[in-house]
Amino acid sequence: MTDQVEEQVTLEQLASQFTPVQSQPEQRVTSQEPPKFDSSDEAIEWLAKQHSQTSAKLNEVSSKLSDKEQREFVDSQMRDLDDAIKTIGKDVELDPMFIEGALHTKYNRDPNFQKIFDNRAQNPEAYKRALSVIASEVKSRSVLKHDPTIAENSRALEQLQRSARTGTSTSPDEAAQNMSASEFDRYWESLKSG
Repeated sequence: MTDQVEEQVTLEQLASQFTPVQSQPEQRVTSQEPPKFDSSDEAIEWLAKQHSQTSAKLNEVSSKLSDKEQREFVDSQMRDLDDAIKTIGKDVELDPMFIEGALHTKYNRDPNFQKIFDNRAQNPEAYKRALSVIASEVKSRSVLKHDPTIAENSRALEQLQRSARTGTSTSPDEAAQNMSASEFDRYWESLKSG
């Protein structure tokens, strides 16, 4: 009964369960006492030098922090993507590459899944249920469907190839090219029926 309830849940319903929270970085302010100056020119020169040094340090720290945050973000995304592939792979017997492709497609085309994935740490239960929904979708779309017409056409083609090997004076292709549409249909049906 629980499975039936989970199947009825949509990604839109799950995505509406939470709102992204943005945190502000912590700021620390340190001050340095200026030295005693003999003239205002010395004070201005000292301030310009301090400003220049502070700007350079700020740019360096900002660059390092940005690079580190970017690496951590990408690592986190890849780790969580691998976990999602394994989770869906438990229910769907497909190559992990195909599951990954399905996840990328779902993320790029479905804003609800995108919202759930981007906020997976905030609401892991919604994320887990979203993966279950996606596993069901992937499973239903990956089932091979049997088409009796294809099987029948394949059998007729094999028979046509066998008759071509027996050495008839006119090839089946040539004979078929010279037939009218109704003659070809009768010929094709006779080949299919054996």
